[in-house]
Amino acid sequence: MDTPSPWFEQVCDQTLLKCCHRAPTDYWSTPMSGARRSWQLTGSLSAVNCVLVLVCARIAAGSSACDASKFGPYIEGAAVNKQGTVFAVNGQYQRNVISYASESCKSFAKVEDKPGTSLNSIRVLPDGGMLSTDTTNARVVMVSADGKHSSTYCDGAGMISPNDLAITSRGYLYISGQRWTDNTVVGDGGVWLCKGPGQAVQLTLLGRTNGIEVSPDEKYLYVSEAFNKAGTPVSNKILRYVLHPDGTLGTRTVLYDFAVNKASNVDIDGMRTDTAGNLYVTRNQVSWREADPQHVGCLVHSDALLFVYWFVAVCCVQLLQLPRYAVCH
Repeated sequence: MDTPSPWFEQVCDQTLLKCCHRAPTDYWSTPMSGARRSWQLTGSLSAVNCVLVLVCARIAAGSSACDASKFGPYIEGAAVNKQGTVFAVNGQYQRNVISYASESCKSFAKVEDKPGTSLNSIRVLPDGGMLSTDTTNARVVMVSADGKHSSTYCDGAGMISPNDLAITSRGYLYISGQRWTDNTVVGDGGVWLCKGPGQAVQLTLLGRTNGIEVSPDEKYLYVSEAFNKAGTPVSNKILRYVLHPDGTLGTRTVLYDFAVNKASNVDIDGMRTDTAGNLYVTRNQVSWREADPQHVGCLVHSDALLFVYWFVAVCCVQLLQLPRYAVCH
């Protein structure tokens, strides 16, 4: 990304001091020169009060973030609209509420068209409306741009606890889902497609699927797949599918296997790409504090792959910038 403005640097530095109790110089450096610069987080952050992801995302839009305590333990689906406003689900500690994750954490929408609604993701549409997965009712929910109306967008096809969403410029919606069992088998998760409102189509059955994303050129679909054994994750991979023009899936390859860096026991969560095609991967409950960047993550098919480690309901992160074709151990 471009070099942040001095004002941006100053506010983020203040955030580091306030949240992490360390001097900003312990963390930020500029390992690359030129017009495009990448920022490297070189130190370890204390995990408990740092809401850096949401704070810095909202800083760019010019406002301060809200108190993270306004969200419950199931905070998910952080998303940003074109005005720069950040949203997340589980606002006000309610599974059916989408709240602003900036400003005052006030509620944006409460989805009540079906009992027991439990939201788990957000994708913001061009008109400001939103799509979200409802894990309890096995459906995708449409929320109006003013947050006042909600309805089922698509469902069916044996959708399993829909988890996350990815969407193309044509409006093709890809859905992940997962059934948690002690011993995962193929069929405990998969990928579904909605080409518009109505009936979903099952594209493939997999182990537990969670993070899902479409590449910027819309040639590939990325999806995470995990397996448990005796109640513990033993496999976590990022799969890449070729996308056909009709939205169906083509050839599958393993983009990255976390067994490479002996981290198969940590589940992948959400995934997103930027406009340059870099893939950002979140992972659950990581507790490393003095991690060596050369042994934690590596670039795969991109200029930089940054692993963003989420600590359950807080957003303390380690951003790792690694050289092209770095080797993971």
